[in-house]
Amino acid sequence: MAAVWVALGLPWWLAALALVREGLIGLLVAVKLLVPSVRRRHLPIQAMLLGKVTTAAQFIFFAVVLLDLRGAWTGAAVAAATLGLLAGIQYALRATRALQGEPLSALAGRRKVELR
Repeated sequence: MAAVWVALGLPWWLAALALVREGLIGLLVAVKLLVPSVRRRHLPIQAMLLGKVTTAAQFIFFAVVLLDLRGAWTGAAVAAATLGLLAGIQYALRATRALQGEPLSALAGRRKVELR
């Protein structure tokens, strides 16, 4: 994808918009790994509908880029960024509730992926 990005001469900010959620999740993982009091806790990172919709929006954005539909680049990137921001906030809120002692069963979804 990076080669396509360079070949098409895409601005870096389009990629940054499309990958907002990954940046937010990266921050959550960094906090989990670097803060000792958080490191000892189990934080739920579960697949949720908003995260899945964000992934679909990211694939649509990358398809728009690969198909060279320049008129749709910005709109698709902004849509992916908006959904990614909302999903990242949702993950952060769930982690915050877990750190405050809310039982994991109250935060659980169908699929669980926990950072340990």
